[in-house]
Amino acid sequence: MSQNSIRVAGRMFESLRVVTFRDLWIGMLASYIGMYMGMVSRGYLAYEITGSATVLGIVTVASGIPMLLLSPVGGVLADIMNRRLILIHSQVFMVVSSLLIAVLIHLDLIEIWHLVFFGFLQGILFTINMPARSSALPHLVGRPLLASAIGLTNSGRNLMSVIAPAIAGTVIAIPWLGTAGAFDISAIFYVAATLLMLRLPESLAKSRDRTQVAFGQQMIDGFSYIFLQRPLRILLVLGLVPIVLGMPLQSFLPVFQADVLHVGAVELGLLYSAVGIGGTLGSLIIAPLAESKHSHILQLAMGGVFGLTLIAFANSASFTLSLVCVGLVGFAGNASTGFNSALLMLRTEEAYYGRVMSIYMMNWSLMTLFTLPLGMLVDSWGAPLVTSLAALGIVIFMGAAFIFFRDIREGQHHREDLSVETGTAAAEKSV
Repeated sequence: MSQNSIRVAGRMFESLRVVTFRDLWIGMLASYIGMYMGMVSRGYLAYEITGSATVLGIVTVASGIPMLLLSPVGGVLADIMNRRLILIHSQVFMVVSSLLIAVLIHLDLIEIWHLVFFGFLQGILFTINMPARSSALPHLVGRPLLASAIGLTNSGRNLMSVIAPAIAGTVIAIPWLGTAGAFDISAIFYVAATLLMLRLPESLAKSRDRTQVAFGQQMIDGFSYIFLQRPLRILLVLGLVPIVLGMPLQSFLPVFQADVLHVGAVELGLLYSAVGIGGTLGSLIIAPLAESKHSHILQLAMGGVFGLTLIAFANSASFTLSLVCVGLVGFAGNASTGFNSALLMLRTEEAYYGRVMSIYMMNWSLMTLFTLPLGMLVDSWGAPLVTSLAALGIVIFMGAAFIFFRDIREGQHHREDLSVETGTAAAEKSV
């Protein structure tokens, strides 16, 4: 391995030297295992009970509604309240919700409306938790290590999307465990995450004292901040289309598993894991490349590859080929969205981290809402055709963005051209 390769690899993991970030990161890993296990189990159970992609879409949409409606609220809370307490309390509620749904399954009382309700509740908790966690990163690692922290956060999420679905699929396939056992194990991981959140420093509070400003005004300030900065507006649009058209794939994997590939729960877990393996690798390229002058063009390129590989997966009838395709889908999709989120944070002032990332999270909530109409189309037209058409839309959009967003294509909104850094960040940069 060349010295340059070693330096690049070292930059990826620099932020793990910070003990407090390491606690947050490991706790995040445990929380994501719980979340992905719950996601796979809810989807499997919903489709097993009803055999309907539309109902599967409704269960998924339930978590997206609060994310869409409450994301700006979560962002303001992350900017003005103690982030440590937000993280701890949201994790405690995740433990409780996972245990409650496990009890319902153990007692054979589970119904579809329960899955919808707990999906809605998880959406609320995620809406509060995610902006607080994202806005805590600069506080814990500082601006110079922020790209590394973002890359590791994204790759960690994807790594857990490899491990957790495989665990969930295996557990569900064991008769004496099943979906109830999967939710039991999910709760255990949420407990571990809560304990690690307790180790975070008391100083992990608000970025600066803005409590004298009315709550509603602070929310408006967040939207105004984005509206007045063209680079942030463009980045949000570039992130939106791949998310809403391509990311619902994971919600419909049970449809491909049962109706297209004709395999079982273990194979479903492997499909989810293949997406996660590719996603982890895609996320790891962010840290050394996020501040490159080519980062915007890389985002567009990865978005195009995401759409093309998604088309290949949709038209595959071989389980082995499908594993390869979804791995490439995961790589390109998470590289594209990872560049997007990293570029957003690197171009945002610290006082607005929570609100900007919460508005970015609205893209993901729209993804879950799009799952319902896409699910209805899947029931009518079939999963391969609907997925292919959605993926083709991504490819066309990325091509149009390359043609029409000339300033982005040529890197004219590179970080040095933007006046969004705080005095502290500028001082750190000059050291």
